[in-house]
Amino acid sequence: MGKHTVTPNNADSKKRDISNTKEPEVEKKQHISPLPKSAVIEERDDHGELEKELAQIGGVILPKKQTASTQDSNISKPIRKSSLDPDKYPEKPTILFLSTIKRNRDPESYDEYVLGIEPKYYKSLFRSSGLDTEFLKFFFEAALRYLNSHTEYPLMNNIIANLELFPQLPRFSIASMFLASSQVKKVCDKIKSVTDSTSLHHLYKIK
Repeated sequence: MGKHTVTPNNADSKKRDISNTKEPEVEKKQHISPLPKSAVIEERDDHGELEKELAQIGGVILPKKQTASTQDSNISKPIRKSSLDPDKYPEKPTILFLSTIKRNRDPESYDEYVLGIEPKYYKSLFRSSGLDTEFLKFFFEAALRYLNSHTEYPLMNNIIANLELFPQLPRFSIASMFLASSQVKKVCDKIKSVTDSTSLHHLYKIK
């Protein structure tokens, strides 16, 4: 008896193929809930509003702003009058420059320049070499001309501070020997008449 080959029904075969075929997995989308409005800081052009919001968040410390006045106070300016011509009136004059001012054609034009230099610059300049005699003489001459030719004295405090500094500098005792005592007395008396201060009389031994 011969073997009979059974041919599967086409419909049943298709059903089995469909059942064996796995459906592609659909990637589940994760739903992200929005952050609460209190935690979101909107980007703004107004930095002031942004800083206010940052300041309200706990634990956030904003750096202090440095004001213009604070910045200016960290900058060393040896000369008070910055509007002067830097070619004629250097910002940081050397000892040689200061000691030779009297030889210029118009030394009186340097009066306020010399009187306006702050004490801390003179202190650093003469700290090693000592006070220059010619400079000290010119300073008193300039101070006397300034005090006699003005009714208001914007440089008065600076003049007094410098005159109080000079006796503390090296070589003052030598340099002061060449000062005219009458000129020193006039300067100290004029300052006393304006400020009622007698401190310079004691420093320069004026009676």
